[in-house]
Parts: sequence; C-alpha cells; structure tokens
Amino acid sequence: MRMTEYDFNLADPGFLFYAEQRGVLHCMGAPDSRRREFIGDTRLGFDNLKADPYFQFAQEWPPGSGQRHRYTDAELETLWRVIRYDRGRLQDAWELYRQDTETMKQWVRPVQHRPADEPLPDRTPADVCERIEAVEQTAEPKRPPLKTKARKAPDNQIDLFGDWAA
Repeated sequence: MRMTEYDFNLADPGFLFYAEQRGVLHCMGAPDSRRREFIGDTRLGFDNLKADPYFQFAQEWPPGSGQRHRYTDAELETLWRVIRYDRGRLQDAWELYRQDTETMKQWVRPVQHRPADEPLPDRTPADVCERIEAVEQTAEPKRPPLKTKARKAPDNQIDLFGDWAA
C-alpha cells in the first residue's frame, strides 16, 4: 500500500509530544534541521530532494578535511524511500493521536467556570446533607430484599426458592 496524502500537523505541540512518546519523532532529525523541514512539507517530492544541496552531499569525513562524498542517484532514491517511510510513520501516529484525542473528549467534560463577579453561595455542611436527603427521598423506592426459605428436599438438596413440595 502506498500512502500519497498526508495531513499530519507538525505545528501541534500535543501531536509532537505524542509522537515523541511513541518513538516516532526521532525520524525527523533535529527540531530546526533541513531534514525535519523537508519531511514536514509533504508537497516536496523526489525532484526537490535531488535539487536540494543539503541532501546531495554526505557529512565531511574525516572532520575538518573538507572532503564530502556526493550521493549517487541510487543513494538518493534510497533516501527518498526512507523519507516516504518516515512520512508514513508520522501519518500513522497522527491518525492514532486524533483518535485518542477524540476518545478523550468523550470522557472529559468541560469545566463550567463561574463568572468572577458572581459570589460563591453560602453553604454549610447541613445544607449539603439536606440536599442529599431530598434527592434520596425523590429517588425510586428501594425494593425489599428477597425472602428465601431454605428447606430440605427429598434428595438432600437445599430448596432456596420454595418451589419444591414440602
């Protein structure tokens, strides 16, 4: 299956935290790196990768020597596969993140805040107890517990419901 459309949002701090916790964010490189910028901009394709000087050369080796290896087209194609894979991982994480946040919205009710100028009601513990008693009185009456008789049946079993002959 090939993923061609992405809608993950790297500007969402909640998603970045989620992706980091799931171990997906590390594939993007450092926060201000060209790699992260390239992976995050899903409009960029293989032609943009080949034209970008950042991706055409390897790191300098040995350090300080000024020698950098130029990547071949085959190596750039491999890098392109890795970038597509990373984008797919981010898209999977994004879909899970959205699903988890939607689930959480069902369980968490928003807090209703009282306006700052509205005074707090004067309540005492006795008022609260009266309110509880009033709710209990208006509630559905409790059913009495079932009365059961235990009788010995002819085959030495206990008759709990009283439907065997005495």
